[in-house]
Amino acid sequence: MREFDSQFAPWQRRVLLYGSALIVAGSLLIWGTSQAASVSAESAQNEAVGFRAETALLETLSRQNIDPILLVKRGVELVSKEEYRLGSIYLRAMSLKDPNYRDAAVYAGFAELKRADQLWNLDNTLALDHTREAVRYLEIAQKADPIHGYTYELLEVGYKNLGKTELAAEAARKVKAFE
Repeated sequence: MREFDSQFAPWQRRVLLYGSALIVAGSLLIWGTSQAASVSAESAQNEAVGFRAETALLETLSRQNIDPILLVKRGVELVSKEEYRLGSIYLRAMSLKDPNYRDAAVYAGFAELKRADQLWNLDNTLALDHTREAVRYLEIAQKADPIHGYTYELLEVGYKNLGKTELAAEAARKVKAFE
């Protein structure tokens, strides 16, 4: 170590140490980014498998004799904790049980839009699937209560994300009309 110390001036030693630290930090940053990308890809794949499996669970829940208020309460509780996947399942099941229950359909649409939001950077196809699902439930809510402004706010977002600009503009007009 003494040889190393005597070979370089103090400022040169600092430059060497800082340079080495910078190289190590850069390497860790690159490694961390690649790890995050692989985790994101895996989570998108799990989301795709889960989305297909949800259909079976949804049908089972909607056929069972479960208290509808309990389904909505549990769904809204989960959505408020940002557990959109499970919250969406409860709310969609309730909406299928009773298509006239506007709030279940609105919250189901909201949860699906949030799920789509989380997927746009990972898997556009899956994000579009969730957006279509959101619009489907929001249209159910619209039929149940055609003057509910929040439904149209969410529909506007869904239509925009699907590239349906005319429908988005119509929803925006209705939002203003029902304010």
